[in-house]
Amino acid sequence: MAERNTLNQRVQIGVETTIGTNIAAGKLLECFNFVMGIKPKVSTFRGTGRRWASTAEENQEWTEVPIDGNLDYQGMVYLVSGPWGGATITTHTGGTLSKDWVWTPPVSGAITPKTYTLEQGDSVRAQKINYGLIHSFGYQGTRADFKCNGAMFGQLFQDSITMTASPTAIALSPVVGKHVNIYVDPTSAALGTTQYTRAFSIEYKYDNGFGAFWSLNRTSTSFTGHADLPPTNTVKLILEADSQGMGFLTSLQAGSFLYLRVDAVGPIIEGAIPYAMQHDMAIKLTNVDPFSDNEGVYAIGYEGMIMEDTAWASGQSQKMTITNQLTAL
Repeated sequence: MAERNTLNQRVQIGVETTIGTNIAAGKLLECFNFVMGIKPKVSTFRGTGRRWASTAEENQEWTEVPIDGNLDYQGMVYLVSGPWGGATITTHTGGTLSKDWVWTPPVSGAITPKTYTLEQGDSVRAQKINYGLIHSFGYQGTRADFKCNGAMFGQLFQDSITMTASPTAIALSPVVGKHVNIYVDPTSAALGTTQYTRAFSIEYKYDNGFGAFWSLNRTSTSFTGHADLPPTNTVKLILEADSQGMGFLTSLQAGSFLYLRVDAVGPIIEGAIPYAMQHDMAIKLTNVDPFSDNEGVYAIGYEGMIMEDTAWASGQSQKMTITNQLTAL
């Protein structure tokens, strides 16, 4: 009997036309690890006067899928398109192959997410889920390493399936520490002006933008749908405790906005146009970590929340632009 080796488990993904309706998973996504977890909720029943329960009934079942891997100029668009919905995609100025994916998540109103049919496995055994909804994502990095992560929930786990044949591989395009600059400025108009040359790490989190709901409807074999939730959206920086780093304390005490840009520039796609990721955020600081040692440098950590600034472009919290070679999900 052939063994099911962990090394051979591949992930294929397809963008659902109708939320929750199966579609061919025709893209091979190799930059991330997806691990499906079956989540049953079972009710047990014990007769009056009896010591042990004698009946069990599964009442709810869904699938949870943690995601991790390398921050990737191409793979990242799949993570962001869940919580923030579809990007505006245009050809980069002066290019033909280069595409700009732009998100400005709305500060109010509904977000229409991209949902996925997800297949995972190999020729020995495979499984899949429909209604794969990414509700959380983040990235974190230092000069040595840049990673990203996320979380997805989906409907019933389907075992022993045949994976979609001949998927198109999404080329690996990793972000590494040498690509990244950090900028912090006091106004949105000045975004990208002041580089922090002694920024040691960045951690960004967008958590729980959606939640599943369940209705009394026996035709629903899993959750019925999803609802928008207020996300927990945070950022953390570790800086040298020099004049720039200690300058954050004034902003914390005053409760003033800071405007953070995480700017990554990778290899050339065509001409002078590189792979790139630019993430702009309006933040207010909420906490200061104790002083610490960072490779022999005295450092300080700051935590902040991404917040809506009504004066920034008529009201927004953040904007992300990713330049890559993908024309669609």
